[in-house]
Amino acid sequence: MIQTNTQYMSDPARAERVVRRFMNITLREMKQMQIRDYTSYLTNKLILTEGLSEKKLQNMSYLELACLIANVGGKPQYDGYSHDSWAQQMVYYQCLASILRDGRRRSIPVRLFMALPLHAFHACLDRICSTDLLSLQSFKACCCYKDSDTIGDFLNEKIKVLNKAWQPVMSLTAYEDIIKTAYKDLGILLVDSFHAAFSQQLCTTDICSKYSFSFEEEGSIHPMFYSANDENELPL
Repeated sequence: MIQTNTQYMSDPARAERVVRRFMNITLREMKQMQIRDYTSYLTNKLILTEGLSEKKLQNMSYLELACLIANVGGKPQYDGYSHDSWAQQMVYYQCLASILRDGRRRSIPVRLFMALPLHAFHACLDRICSTDLLSLQSFKACCCYKDSDTIGDFLNEKIKVLNKAWQPVMSLTAYEDIIKTAYKDLGILLVDSFHAAFSQQLCTTDICSKYSFSFEEEGSIHPMFYSANDENELPL
């Protein structure tokens, strides 16, 4: 019997291999697969705020990066001149989605991850973390998508919404709600799901300690000693 691509990618063992391989992708690999420099936008403020090493950061995994981003919202140190930390966090969600959209053409682990059906992805995380926190039902209650959607389909739809221009026939309040919902949906899939699944194994303090800057090891001046504009422009 010939399997469809959805059936093939839904195999529990295969889905888990795909997810584990994806979440171990390093920041260095993410840099190599992107068209625009989203990784610098993601890491510049993290380096300055958390005292991280730009050199060490190249070996940070996607999972570790997602856990750091999950803790950005609500931290005053991530507030900007004209926005708060929650807005900063939402832009980070978009950066991750854009990196994966570019990486679909350049990275086999990303291509396979994007081909995973959403139900297979959540079933995989439910098995890994042995909790009901990440149930597909919970995800359905938070996000709008079709049962046949893959992770790639979901990301493309949300990015399409984010790129939609405001029309005068729509109230600005309604437009703002639509845009914010799309950002939050990206965050639920790309950040919150991983953070919830591995929160018992990873914590922000340990991650920051692992990638912290050290004068003794690197023998150079940390970027925090230079003047920097934390309002760096998001690559478009």
